[in-house]
Amino acid sequence: VNSGGALKSEGLRKRMFEIGVGISLSYFSLTKIVTFTPLRVLTNHTKYSISMAESGSETSEWHTVKPDESIPYWPTCLPPKNLFLNINGFSSVNFDPLPGQTLLLKFQNEIGGICVNYQEKDSTSLISFKPYFSGSAPVRVENLCKKISMISYKQTGYFKGHVLLYGQSVLYTWDDPTLSHELTCGLIEVADSLTKITLDKNDFGRIKAPVGGAIYWVTFLDGLQRVLLFTDNFKSAYCANQEQILRATQEIDINLEGIGLSLVNSEKRLEIGYLSIKKSNVIWEKKKNSRWKSMTHQMCEALEEGYQRFQNKGSKREKILEVEVDFEKMFITKPDKIKIRRTFHSGFGFKYIISPNRMQVSATLSSLQFDSHIPGSTFMTILHVVEPPKSVASDSAPKPFFELSLTASIGEENEVHQISYLKVLIQEMDVRVDKGLLLSVMDLLSNDKIRGSEIMRYNYDMSIVLQKLEDSPEFQAAKKDKRYVFDFFHLSPLKIHVSFSMTGGHSIEGSDSTIAHGHVLNLLLQSVGVAFTEIQDVEFKLACFEVNSMLLSSSQLTSEIMKHYQSQAINQLYVLVLGLDVLGNPYGLITGVGAGAKNFFYEPYQGLIQGPEEFAEGLAYGVKSLVGGTVGGVSGAVSKITGTVGKGLAALTMDDEYQQKRRQRMSQKPTNLGQGLVEGGKGLVKGIFSGVTGIVVKPYEGAKAEGATGFIKGIGKGLVGVVARPVGGVVDMASSTFDGLKSTTSGVKRISHNRVPRVFHADKVLRAFNEYEAEGNQILMEADKGRYAKNEYYMVHIYLADLKSYLILTNTSILLVNRNEILHEWESSWKLGFSEIKDDPVIDGNKITFNLNSPVHRKSVFKKTVNSRVVTLQTDAVAKWFVSKFEDAKIL
Repeated sequence: VNSGGALKSEGLRKRMFEIGVGISLSYFSLTKIVTFTPLRVLTNHTKYSISMAESGSETSEWHTVKPDESIPYWPTCLPPKNLFLNINGFSSVNFDPLPGQTLLLKFQNEIGGICVNYQEKDSTSLISFKPYFSGSAPVRVENLCKKISMISYKQTGYFKGHVLLYGQSVLYTWDDPTLSHELTCGLIEVADSLTKITLDKNDFGRIKAPVGGAIYWVTFLDGLQRVLLFTDNFKSAYCANQEQILRATQEIDINLEGIGLSLVNSEKRLEIGYLSIKKSNVIWEKKKNSRWKSMTHQMCEALEEGYQRFQNKGSKREKILEVEVDFEKMFITKPDKIKIRRTFHSGFGFKYIISPNRMQVSATLSSLQFDSHIPGSTFMTILHVVEPPKSVASDSAPKPFFELSLTASIGEENEVHQISYLKVLIQEMDVRVDKGLLLSVMDLLSNDKIRGSEIMRYNYDMSIVLQKLEDSPEFQAAKKDKRYVFDFFHLSPLKIHVSFSMTGGHSIEGSDSTIAHGHVLNLLLQSVGVAFTEIQDVEFKLACFEVNSMLLSSSQLTSEIMKHYQSQAINQLYVLVLGLDVLGNPYGLITGVGAGAKNFFYEPYQGLIQGPEEFAEGLAYGVKSLVGGTVGGVSGAVSKITGTVGKGLAALTMDDEYQQKRRQRMSQKPTNLGQGLVEGGKGLVKGIFSGVTGIVVKPYEGAKAEGATGFIKGIGKGLVGVVARPVGGVVDMASSTFDGLKSTTSGVKRISHNRVPRVFHADKVLRAFNEYEAEGNQILMEADKGRYAKNEYYMVHIYLADLKSYLILTNTSILLVNRNEILHEWESSWKLGFSEIKDDPVIDGNKITFNLNSPVHRKSVFKKTVNSRVVTLQTDAVAKWFVSKFEDAKIL
């Protein structure tokens, strides 16, 4: 879906025809629209009728395209080459169309020149003809040499040259576009003065003059146009090569400590996720050449420890990592006196500076995290930053997760025409997605009222099918494309850890669209072959993308970026196949050992560039990484195999709730071996406990839900569970232990939620986030494994006097809950429905007595009955406040 390609078909005389194929999804979700078009199309945006043919081909045909017309183009040679144009009887030179480049063809009449642009897409390749525009000529040659009246220039490798007189300015395009795009220039009077000049960047040079003087040449950009200037004045040449930086006329600086964004479906009373951007940890900076520069991680941590000691003990001077620091005056005093400061990086930073000839933009995100708040999610955190190992980070300065820097030259009316520098840096990240999240997002984006009737959807699909070739969005965008000169454009390499689960989440009640989308989602997942498997921590590495000294339109740049990352992703498909859990994630084993070997050879090379001392440090890290990567890789592979076995045992219990809790527990990886043993031990205890109690509990729950049939099913679940759950606990314990061992060698940190999910009350009104209500609602959601949250709405909650239990008020009942310290779960001690409470509650100081309509059994061995429930709160005021809330809840 949303992809394309090409088909080849053999015609008469073994001539090959290429047809483009585009695939899109209709509004009916399960129906795909497959569109067949000519792979290559000629489009004419000039006022002339243009004919094109292939030179030297016996079967070549003339293709004539009228103004503002688009026609199919079927070349006899693949890929097309040796093409030429004919306009009103005048022909151009031969040329080979190059993807992503614009070529100016010269005509010796009033036409002057025609621009040919070739863009390759997945299902369509567009050759467009446009009139001359500023910057389309490869170079404008100018002669300002008073002493030398004539300068010769020609295309390198071409037989014919040109002469430029003093004071002349000539737009030049290639005499033979198939030859090298380079000029050979010189002085007619001096035989050995020939100089080869490339035109892909700003440059400066010197040509020897006949009488001991010199002629200077310089290349620079004037708007979109590349200029080659010859002058005998050194100052003029130097100034032309140096961009004049004018004083800024406007500066905007925005810094936000943090940002929080919620993704909510208020109709379903569900917060899908929470995106948070937070400030960095404490950073120490030193002042160098009037600028503040961040110090290394190692120095920042050492200075912070020393600063805390200074705050507690008051010691003014202290020696830290071979330097002496005066925290009172904030100076490094030895070996050199350097000003320092304690600060942090804002969560979001944006800076905009503009002057009459330049624009500068910089943006940073210190950290980014997206948490899933969908009940039953396999992964609690969807996206987070992966911190580098301390051995790598210690010798480098702290870096933000995202950083963008842009410098552009601007012309009249602040129009950008040259991107001097654009660089984007994105740090390593972890992305975890489960099926429940995808369904919730699809349900949020779907809106049947907006989509309209089935007839409207069908008409929309048909309008796409019946659309004319020249009316397609791709062709329309080509007409309006804006062009830029990119001196330096760089997108950093991407390193992404990907995990995916076919389970997790819950279906949103009352949502027909969720069911339909679930079918579509399952179909898509099955089509790529991952319907019965899970992907855990598969690492994708995508190389950087860079463009230097090129004239490109916005669509051309976008197309090049898309092709780059698509090819990178296809090359990494083996990572996806080898990362499937049913195979035990052999990719984790391979990359664990491979990463160690790569680091062993890569780090010393990096250190050698920096200096001999850094080489030794790199070598030391390489050895450590080799050992850690090997141990971690083997441990990770064994962990995945045992985890898959545990998943199978959990499936045998036929208990969805048990499987969901296990998935959530296993998705939280331990950070070290000790924690792995502790988590594994807890899982074992829970497995034994739930297996033994399940013999009684499961038949009771089944009978309560489905009567006699449910009772029989419950007996089966209980008998299977008494074996499968303890055995699964043993297997999961082994898996957690190996995960802990892997984390110990790689230095993995556990990621937790930045905040609990927001509360939606019964009125479904979206309100500002309230941390107090959110914490109480979270306890209600977890109490007795979410038993009460399904049918009741949270109102308020309060601490009891013992500070160990909570009293929770819902729209229909009152619950007393406390924390099970062994299983780390919230359990209810008792529950009172509003109908069970007799008269109004009685307040006695900080105590509240709830009298009951009929006696109830207390949770004890002797089953003693009670006629009331008494709770002791912290103060009298709290007791009165809770009773008032109880009275309000009964009215609602």
